[in-house]
Amino acid sequence: MKTIYLLLILLSIAHISTAEDLFPFSNYNTKKKNEKTLYGFKDKAGNVVVPLKYHSVYVFDEGFCKVILNGKIGLINDKGYEIVPPIYDDMGALGKNLVYVYLNGKESV
Repeated sequence: MKTIYLLLILLSIAHISTAEDLFPFSNYNTKKKNEKTLYGFKDKAGNVVVPLKYHSVYVFDEGFCKVILNGKIGLINDKGYEIVPPIYDDMGALGKNLVYVYLNGKESV
């Protein structure tokens, strides 16, 4: 049985986020018939910040965004870095600096 470690995400006190300036985009209109739709994020100028990679994306909140890849949930920041890899069955906020995750039917904070 795998041990699930506590996940503590420390957000900076002086958080400066550009996430409000990021907009989701997809390959929906350009993909081939049998390809999956993928999502990423662009900035206001149209520059790709988060490349087309994820099967689903949520909205940014406090500079972070939940993403889904192969049915698993992770967390990216507004620079496109995976802060929490997409390996979890579910994830949610418990406060400003804490998240809960489910992995293999077990919950951890």
